[in-house]
Parts: sequence; C-alpha cells; structure tokens
Amino acid sequence: HSKLPQARVHALWTLHGLGALSEERIAEALADKDARVVENALALADPKRDRAALLALAQAGRERASFLAVLALGDDAGDDVTEAFATLLYNTPARMDPWMRKAVLSGSKERAGIILGELLKRRRGPQVGTGFQNQASYEDCLREFSAAVAARGDVAELAAVLDQANHPEAGHGDRARFAFAVGLANGLKRSKLKQKSLAALIASPPEELKDKVAG
Repeated sequence: HSKLPQARVHALWTLHGLGALSEERIAEALADKDARVVENALALADPKRDRAALLALAQAGRERASFLAVLALGDDAGDDVTEAFATLLYNTPARMDPWMRKAVLSGSKERAGIILGELLKRRRGPQVGTGFQNQASYEDCLREFSAAVAARGDVAELAAVLDQANHPEAGHGDRARFAFAVGLANGLKRSKLKQKSLAALIASPPEELKDKVAG
C-alpha cells in the first residue's frame, strides 16, 4: 500500500502476473483516489467477478474512469446496471459529456426506454439532479435517448416512455419537448414501424399508442 501511485500500479500488475490478484485488491484499486491506478485496475477487472466495484465506479461520475466502467458493464442486462446508468446521468455532471452518453447508449440499446423513462420520472421529483442542471445537455440527452427508443420500434417501450413524457407533472419547457420530439422523429426514420415520421405516427398510430401521441 505505497503512497506512490506508480508503485500501486506496479503491484497490481505483479499480482496479476503471479495469478494472485484478488477481488478485494481489484475493488480497492478501483476505488483509489488516483486516476492512473483506477484505469490500470479497470484493464485487469473482470466484468462478472468485479461487477459490484464497477457499478460503484460507474455511478461515481469520475470522468474517464466512469466512462470505462460503463463500457465494461455494457453487456450486463441487470436491473442494477440500468439503475446505475440512470443515476450516473441524473446525479452527476457526466450527462454533459456526449461521449459518456454514447457509452451508456452503446450498452443500453434494449433498455434505453427504461433509462429515459427513469430520467423523466426523476425530473418530476422535488430536487433536480446535478446532471439535470444544464438545460442544453438535458435537451441533448432527451434527443439522443428518444431517438434510440424510436429506432427500436418497440411499441410497448414507446408507450411507457410517452406515459412519462406526458405525465401531468412532467414540467417540460418548450425546448425540452421539442428536443424529445426531434429525437422521436429521427429514430422513427430507422425503425421497423411503418410510421417513418412523427406526423405519420400521430396521424395513424399503432393501437397501443392511440391515447399517447395526443398527450
């Protein structure tokens, strides 16, 4: 447990080479205050064995380190990973980083709607999360995630997201609503639905969306 980050990194790789790098030692390194130690620990971490430590790091909002943790967890479909990604975007400034949003989306194609719905739900809460205090990045997030949801063309997923967006207490401003609509329009162009535009979706929605698109 040297005070020198270089020595702690050297110890990690030495233990790895000897096959003696334990889960506890990796968890300790992933929580290290020095980014160089954390990034080397990430290179040695196993997404299954070390998922608890990776989850904690993903939610920590530690820029590059959290970015790498998100990428490592991308194939994990667990509900706690989905929750961690939503927390990262809502409670930290990470949402203002377009690459962080892309990292979350790259591993969340099948849960983009759940994450977006959770962000919209939390937005109605009594306190606005740190990640939501920048209006421009909030709009970017809405646009990117709504596009991903629309592109999947899953009607049930779209219905769930629209329920959150149309909630009476949603409190979206005009710019946020516009960003959400632009994202839907962009995603519909790539979806499997026959409605390839927002106008077409409103004019002739699937049965499950008839009471949603007018909201």
